[in-house]
Amino acid sequence: MITHIRLLQLLDYDPDTGIFQWKKRPGRGAKPAGTVAGNFDKDGYLVFSIDGKQYKAHRVAWFYVHGKWPDGETDHRNRIRNDNRIKNLREATVSQGRQNRTRKANASGFTGVYFIKGRYLATIKANGTTHRLGWFDAPEEAHRVYLNAKAKLHGDFSAQRQACG
Repeated sequence: MITHIRLLQLLDYDPDTGIFQWKKRPGRGAKPAGTVAGNFDKDGYLVFSIDGKQYKAHRVAWFYVHGKWPDGETDHRNRIRNDNRIKNLREATVSQGRQNRTRKANASGFTGVYFIKGRYLATIKANGTTHRLGWFDAPEEAHRVYLNAKAKLHGDFSAQRQACG
């Protein structure tokens, strides 16, 4: 694992743009200083290799700014995998990261809400278990209950503000 000192020797990071640039590239065929670092992996994340080890840029950004590796996952708040601005990144549990993933639209049009036999079922998944939150006549009402449950589970007050506003 790379040290913070080594990282600072090799890369510059702009927290406002999320862009990494090489100060000096290690190894043969090194690119000149100032070259933008990284390539996209098959999942759309920006990655680069340092001293023979591959790193995801969003985790390196966290390490670069905070001087320590994130404890859990590093989540992109806006769900854009190559937006590595520090204000777009947060430490997250596995459950929080899963909740923030982009999903295919369901019939209700709301996350955590399913249209079944003319009514709307609100559900939330926590710690590997799906919890039914109740049946509702309107999808907005079911989604509001989902957001409140999410806020209680994760302490995500922004979700609670959305539900109330």
